[in-house]
Amino acid sequence: ASAVSAGAPLSSTHTAVVALKSVAVYGPAAVAVISAGALSRRTGDRRWTCVACLALSCVAFGVLPTVAAASPRGALATLALAASGGVACLAVLTTWPGDYVLTDPHAAASYAFFNAFAAVGGFAGPYLMGALPFGPACAVMAACQGVSGLVLFSFGTWEAAQVRRAVKAGGGEASLGPSGRLW
Repeated sequence: ASAVSAGAPLSSTHTAVVALKSVAVYGPAAVAVISAGALSRRTGDRRWTCVACLALSCVAFGVLPTVAAASPRGALATLALAASGGVACLAVLTTWPGDYVLTDPHAAASYAFFNAFAAVGGFAGPYLMGALPFGPACAVMAACQGVSGLVLFSFGTWEAAQVRRAVKAGGGEASLGPSGRLW
């Protein structure tokens, strides 16, 4: 980074090394995306898949400063776990509104709302990682992942209560979620 800011040209070797290090982090994340999507489709449960992915990312970001101080390879593996959890959750989460929003205007509004918050997070996360010292930045990232997991867990609990109320009121099976079961 200092060579780039000083105006020195990048060599193709440097570019290749950076690309290979990126694969070490995002290669496992790609596998996690496919695995989380398959698990979510097989079980019909997006909430627990997302919560588990966010919990993995939260714990990984939480221990990253400690692991990074001990071992660079361990830090790379922990960063891969953090990225895997966050990216895998997004892959499942983006399909969630489509199951519960029945009309096109509402579906468009829900995706716009989701994308607006994702854009803010896509700016704020990297900015904070560069603006704050490493330890506090990882703590903020862990807190954001943890809070997101709690919000998703709460949403599913609230939604299940709504479905139970509808079933008791005579809504029957038609009130159940798309998987045909309560959360």
